[in-house]
Amino acid sequence: MRNALPLLAALGAALLAVAAATGTIAGPAEASCAGSLRIESALFDCNLDCTSGAEHVLNLTVRNEGNLELRDLRVRLENGEGGWLEFSSQAAIGPGETRTLSMRTLEHCTSLIRQTKDWFEPRIRRMRISWAGCGGGMVIEGEELESLLEFANCNQTLAMKSAYGVLIYHLNEGNGSSIQDSSDENTGEARGNFTWVG
Repeated sequence: MRNALPLLAALGAALLAVAAATGTIAGPAEASCAGSLRIESALFDCNLDCTSGAEHVLNLTVRNEGNLELRDLRVRLENGEGGWLEFSSQAAIGPGETRTLSMRTLEHCTSLIRQTKDWFEPRIRRMRISWAGCGGGMVIEGEELESLLEFANCNQTLAMKSAYGVLIYHLNEGNGSSIQDSSDENTGEARGNFTWVG
């Protein structure tokens, strides 16, 4: 046993040197996290109003393909220009379980959805997902994101018109000087020095 101690010490030092050179050595829990979450579908509901205070919903169907419970899922939709919207769920997803999570926020979504005169233009370029339970995370972008993410109630021109004749200017045209009224046909005009943002 005495002769084995120097050998064990040398082996430990060699492992530490490998870890320092390559980053870290993954333990069993970390190794099981790889590819543990699969997104089966994603639906973003703008609720016909992208302004702050309106409820915006992300319905995400996910499958835990790992062998550890995942929890505290966070999803961040980004436009690639600094604008983002974050959703979260405290639901736990067990190994092998498929769940549809309905996550809500009252933050505005004007940086992610650009309203045109008759339709809308999605500006979401990246979906960043993280979770607790095994410290995992993933990023979906490009063609994969385009084929995955669907939209509902994002054409704000379809918002119900008010019986009281209230003007609704979302101010999300993005260019030009015309401002569309979502409640009626009262198109406005921006004047003076201004710059569209978002």
